[in-house]
Amino acid sequence: MKSNPVVSCRPAAKRKKKIPSSLLKKAPLISSIILTFGSPLADAQLLHIGDLPDSEEFFQITEDASYGAIVVGGNGTGTLEIIEGVSVQTSSLALGVGADALGTGIFSGTLSVTTTLQIGLSGTGTMIVEEGGHVFATFFQAGIYNNSSGTTIVRGELSINGNFINFGESGDSTLIIENGGSVSATPLLAVAL
Repeated sequence: MKSNPVVSCRPAAKRKKKIPSSLLKKAPLISSIILTFGSPLADAQLLHIGDLPDSEEFFQITEDASYGAIVVGGNGTGTLEIIEGVSVQTSSLALGVGADALGTGIFSGTLSVTTTLQIGLSGTGTMIVEEGGHVFATFFQAGIYNNSSGTTIVRGELSINGNFINFGESGDSTLIIENGGSVSATPLLAVAL
């Protein structure tokens, strides 16, 4: 795994010069970003996707990588995809952090979270572990604070080894295991009813 500097996907600063309306009508709207490794923006210790309010960002990881922390849907809308055959390691992953945030993670490759994996802190978080995908974490929480929502769909493998896995701490959470998916937790599984 290579170590990477800091990146935050954010909209460009507002321009002070007025852009002619004839150019604006022809300019395409960019609604997603796909970075391949080797570019300066992709080599990062901290990865923020959908960090700002009203932002909508997509980030696809296409090569093995290591991050200090990943936040998807900090205060806006963010989607992270790890493609099949790719391995990513991070100390923590948070999906749907702010109250109005929407964070989605789609994992067809392997994701190893050395500490905390959180889905729906104060916002809405969704994690999809696709067939052939593997997600490993030490500590797992979904639906953490009041009015939050954490959804986990497992078609591959979700494995929690260390502390515990907690669904619906103070918010809502859903766990769906389908198409031969598996979930394992050692030593404790806590589900709020």
